[in-house]
Amino acid sequence: MNEDQKTTTSLDSADCLEAVAAFRSFKNLMFWLALICLVGLQTIFWLNYTGCIDTADCPCPEAVRPAAFKAPEQMLTDAPVVALAAAAVSGDTEPLAQSFCGGCNLTGVKLAAAFDVNAIVEAVKNPTCRDMITVIATLNYILFLSVILFALSLLITLKISIAGRLGGINHIARAFVQSLLLVVLIIPWQVCLPHTVVGAIYTPTELLCSQIARCDGPVIDCVFYMGRFVGLWLIVVILLMAAQIRSIRWSRAVIRRLGEPR
Repeated sequence: MNEDQKTTTSLDSADCLEAVAAFRSFKNLMFWLALICLVGLQTIFWLNYTGCIDTADCPCPEAVRPAAFKAPEQMLTDAPVVALAAAAVSGDTEPLAQSFCGGCNLTGVKLAAAFDVNAIVEAVKNPTCRDMITVIATLNYILFLSVILFALSLLITLKISIAGRLGGINHIARAFVQSLLLVVLIIPWQVCLPHTVVGAIYTPTELLCSQIARCDGPVIDCVFYMGRFVGLWLIVVILLMAAQIRSIRWSRAVIRRLGEPR
């Protein structure tokens, strides 16, 4: 009877380990996605801080809108814009090329030339505001989903560990709590609850349309600016790494426990 009970327990533990292995692979994938997105967002911040991003064409709010920027409703009533739109629909690329070139002679030039490799390389070297808006929005979307799924995978792993009595509950429970804090900090509260608190995820308008607080100016402005875009980011990275390390310790504890002779 005792041997049958031990055999059943071993089979249950094996099934639980197989389920945990699947979720562990998924968790690791979400961890690396979140980490890559965090590094990408911080890189964009420093590119903007050092002046490598051209913010002249940023669609900022009216209070900080560049003088040359036109609202979409104004652009639709502009005669040249209407003419360009009609040319695009009709397939005549010469008016489009003439408009973007400023009146130069582009007879016979195809619109596909705009996708030249040199132009793409130049765009990477000198990113514009509109390019960064797309990149930031994409990174925010992937980061938010990956952090949520990372926390959910830890929760399911915790439940399986408790149900299968795999051990190492201390590590996996701490990892789940850290992932919950990570989710709370990553949510863009400034969008959900304006004028309250901010989250680690920043919107393109927050970064590209706000005035850069240089550290050679007022100290308090530099502290708040860096705390917003660097301090919160650093806390999130630490929590993400800590949760991942805790989950790895849990895996080792389970392997060590199940490997012990009974």
